[in-house]
Formats: sequence, structure tokens, C-alpha cells
Amino acid sequence: MRNIGNDIVDLCHPDAIARWDDIRFADRVFTPAEQEQVRSSAFPDICLWIFWAAKESAYKAISKSFPEVSSSPRKYEASFGVIEFPSVVQGRVTTPEKPVQVQVVIEKDFVHGLGITGLTQDFYDIETGIYQIGADHEIDCILPEQESFLVRELAGKRIAAHANVPVSEVQIRREPIRNQPGPPEVYIKGEKSMISISLSHDGRFVAYAFSRLDP
Repeated sequence: MRNIGNDIVDLCHPDAIARWDDIRFADRVFTPAEQEQVRSSAFPDICLWIFWAAKESAYKAISKSFPEVSSSPRKYEASFGVIEFPSVVQGRVTTPEKPVQVQVVIEKDFVHGLGITGLTQDFYDIETGIYQIGADHEIDCILPEQESFLVRELAGKRIAAHANVPVSEVQIRREPIRNQPGPPEVYIKGEKSMISISLSHDGRFVAYAFSRLDP
């Protein structure tokens, strides 16, 4: 079974602006090769968050198979070819365990990373959803602190449509692992499904990704 992870970064969030020249942050999070590519980029701030989203997505994907794996971003190295803006780029993240294939969507307001374990680079059987809080008529009334609930609700609706079941029969749970919440898992009609899912939120955006497999 392939596992997936995703990560969204709001490029307009105050914490995301002008971070590329924060040396202490860069040394803590990025490898020397990543730092060099960021510094030489025509858009270093965006490039920095491309690497971040790739590393976070890879960690979320690989940790489902290796729960004890380190979460330290410095131990994950992302590599891409030419990065253009805006675009969709594919690459690989070397993790403390196995490599993870990654794809990053680069837009004006956000970057969205998607990671997938296994040897394939086929991202076509993965469904993603990206929503801006307050910009969609269905989620105008959702407050920023409710992102976690919102992204589960949105993902649940799409999974229900995919599985052809009422949305009430779809649950997204995080079962505890060593007294900590584990990764999200999809249950349909009370049974754990084979659908791999990942949820994320940052600033104005929430995002999900799930594998389009028979439940």
C-alpha cells in the first residue's frame, strides 16, 4: 500500500514572508544543498517554502510506515530540477528511511506539496483539494481556528462521493499511537478503508489529499 502526505503553505502569512535570509532558521531546517538553491533562486522566499512543503509532505507519508522516523526537517533533503514560478514541479525527498516522490504546486498565494511512497511517480490516482477560507461560498462562515474541523469535513464529502455512500457513513479518525494522535485514517461504514489520506492547513488555506482506491 502506498502512503501519501500533503502540506500547504500560505505565502502571504506573516510567518512566511522574508524568511529566506534567516540564517538560524535555514541552518535548522534546510541542508546546505537546499540553502544554496534557495539563495540562487530568482524567488528565494517561494523556493524556501517549496522545499519546506516537500519535506513536510514526505515526512507525513513515510511516517505512516515508520512511526518512529525522525521528524527533524534537516534529516530530509529535497531535490528538484529547474523550479519555475508558477508551475508544478516533481522531485524526490531523501528521508531517514526510504525515498519519497514529491510534487509541488506553486501558485501566487500558496505552495502545496504532495508526497507518495513507493517507486512510482504516478500522482494521477490521488485526489487533492485546496480551499481558501472565506473565499468559497461554502466556507465563508468558518473561523480560522476551525481549520482542522473544516478540512476533515471537506475531505469527508469528497470521499463519500468517491465511495458512493452518504457522507454520514464516512469518518476520518486519528487513532492514538503511544498516547499521541496518529495520522488520519478513513473509515467507511465503521470499517477502516485502504484509502490513504493526508490533511493540512496554514493561514488562509486548508488542503487534503487522498488515494482514489476502492474502500
